[in-house]
Amino acid sequence: KGKGKGKAPPPPKGKGKGPLPPGEPKAKAKSKAASAAEDAKEKLRRAVAKVKPLGWQKVNAEEGTVWADLDGEDFDVSRSMIESLFAWGNAQGRAARPRSDSMAVTKVSLTTEARAMGICIGLHSLKNYSLEVVRAAIIELNGAVLTAGATELLLTCDVKTGQPTVLPIAEEVAAAREFVASGQHPDVLDDASKFLVAVHDVPHLHDRLLLHQFRGNFDSRDANLRLLLETMKGALLQVKGSRRLASILKLILKTGNLLNDGTARGDAQGFRINTLTQLSQLKQAEQTAAPSPEVSTPRSESEQVQLRAGGMSLTLMDTLVDIIAAQKPELLEVAEDLSHVPAAVRIELEDVGRDIHQLRASLNRISKSASLKEAGGDSSADSSSEVQDVFQTLAPAFVARAEGQLASLSEMLAECIEVYADVAAFFGEKRDAVKKPGATPAHEWLGYIKRFLEDLQRAVTAYKAHQEKMRRRAAKKKQKRGSQTRKSRVDAEAVLAAAAANSQATSELR
Repeated sequence: KGKGKGKAPPPPKGKGKGPLPPGEPKAKAKSKAASAAEDAKEKLRRAVAKVKPLGWQKVNAEEGTVWADLDGEDFDVSRSMIESLFAWGNAQGRAARPRSDSMAVTKVSLTTEARAMGICIGLHSLKNYSLEVVRAAIIELNGAVLTAGATELLLTCDVKTGQPTVLPIAEEVAAAREFVASGQHPDVLDDASKFLVAVHDVPHLHDRLLLHQFRGNFDSRDANLRLLLETMKGALLQVKGSRRLASILKLILKTGNLLNDGTARGDAQGFRINTLTQLSQLKQAEQTAAPSPEVSTPRSESEQVQLRAGGMSLTLMDTLVDIIAAQKPELLEVAEDLSHVPAAVRIELEDVGRDIHQLRASLNRISKSASLKEAGGDSSADSSSEVQDVFQTLAPAFVARAEGQLASLSEMLAECIEVYADVAAFFGEKRDAVKKPGATPAHEWLGYIKRFLEDLQRAVTAYKAHQEKMRRRAAKKKQKRGSQTRKSRVDAEAVLAAAAANSQATSELR
């Protein structure tokens, strides 16, 4: 007997499900089993259907809501119709997918996944051309297909390793040769590997594209480097030849010796150019009135230098501007003599030399490839005479012309360095010292002068604003004095008129 009241005893152990519990008909049990099986089949069928879901948020059918009284709404909605209309993709696509998947062939790659991605990115600008057209354009150096941007992408190299990111490396060339020898169709390859197979046997692939790039931009790069060197040389010669700058430097020297009198820095005969940056940093002391400058020769009151006394807001540069404006105002336009200096500050001769060296290295590589082809040492050369003629005809002539231009650029760079040494020595620097490693480069040395010109211009602007303020103040005082004079004249006339009227009245009374 069972432990619970009204519960049937457990079925006996053994095979099968055992007898049904008493009180439950056999037909009803079969009906439940069939219903459960049907529900399982229905759930499986619905899972396979994969219909598009309707996005909603569920609510409870509580009493009083529209959802609580839907028993009377009986619509006949065909499940098969809904699944057909809103399935993910049409029935034909679902039926065809298993067959296409079974026929699909895994794409073969001749390189790594990272390299394949880099190759596809580099070929993006050539996506409108077939690989046959791209190969022919590389062989013929066709500028219509190989634009400047496309050529630059093809020649891109990894910054760290220096290996090309688009063109095939040695391992990929070997893999492409093995694939071609195997006789397989290129369709089994991925896009990156198809490109590798298409160009792996192009003679001097990298150098051929490098020649194409050089032919397109070498002249502009040469002209740009020449312009940089001419600008630097012109700025240096302007600094050396400016008489106004020399006069200002003499004034600074005289003023500095007065400031340094009695110290080890006094009695100087000159100073280094980097001193110019300190003129706007030396502040004036607080004063209640402007001091009268000492002059070596007597001057009239109108010729006296009127220095501003603005306290800590004014600097030595402001004092120098006051002196120059009063005695030699033409020196304030010194920037007109140094028009090339602002542009020359952005030119580093070391970078120019590095660019020339890179151009020469690339040119030597092209020249070496052309020499190998002429000597018949190109093991990968194509049997087509057109391939040989295009590279062999263009490379030697271009290399000969470009080498002459690079030699001229090197001479200009050496001359510019010598000019800098001469100009620096003219301003008191040691000529040999400026050529040593670690010495102040030309663009930094000119930077001191550029900053001086900027500080001078700010001080001149402040001086003109001060002069305008003083002019307006003087005009206002003059106007006020004129008004007072006119008022006094009117008052005097009124007094005289009153006196005359009194005198006349007195005469009439008599």
